[in-house]
Amino acid sequence: MGLQHDYPWLKAPIIIGAPIRLISLAPLAVAVSRAGGLGFIGAGTEVQDLQAHLQEASRLIRDTPIVGSAANILPIGVGFINWGADLDTTVRNIGKYRPAAVWFFAPYNNADLVQWTRKIRNATQGDTKIWVQVGSVRDAVEVAGLCLPDVIVAQGSDAGGHGLGRGAGIISLLPEIADALKHEGFEDISIVAAGGIVEGRGVEESTQLKVGYVKLPLHKYQAIKSYSVTLRAWCLIARRFHYL
Repeated sequence: MGLQHDYPWLKAPIIIGAPIRLISLAPLAVAVSRAGGLGFIGAGTEVQDLQAHLQEASRLIRDTPIVGSAANILPIGVGFINWGADLDTTVRNIGKYRPAAVWFFAPYNNADLVQWTRKIRNATQGDTKIWVQVGSVRDAVEVAGLCLPDVIVAQGSDAGGHGLGRGAGIISLLPEIADALKHEGFEDISIVAAGGIVEGRGVEESTQLKVGYVKLPLHKYQAIKSYSVTLRAWCLIARRFHYL
């Protein structure tokens, strides 16, 4: 049904704030969502601080609610580096605060995500949607079959940060993943483009592929501290996508 069905406060073109570990925290995530995108807290492997981050996000949203968001859902997401994150601590906090999405990345193997997906869906009665980041067609198809995620994040080799040793750029990877998922019967899974998209032309080119949404590495546009609400969420996502 698409991201705007699950996250009705979103405005097109849909921009996702990446869950960058130790940088994308509650103020940034909330500011991105408030600007019409979907912001993610970058929990990474440090889930011992997850409750504090979710408490802060809840307070910020309680003080100034985001128009269009449901009262029982925290209108942000949380990203995890699965190989190092504690599942029980994660499930306990996700079940309590019910963020709109969780983003999985880097399990020891894709089969580990089955338990993560099942436990989080059970803890939130399906309210928290499952996102999985992949860097290849093979992983996209395998993850779709194992977990049936709501969203696959297709990260091209032109992305910064962690990635595969070998891969394809986002412009070729995105349609290849979309075609493979459709062939395997998973065409209902939404796809988010990630990699090398840092300004308006990249957004336009990615949306022209007509198979994905766009993830921006908003840490590149931060003010001196992330707690400055990141240049007011990168000038409210660069004045709603006209990019200043």
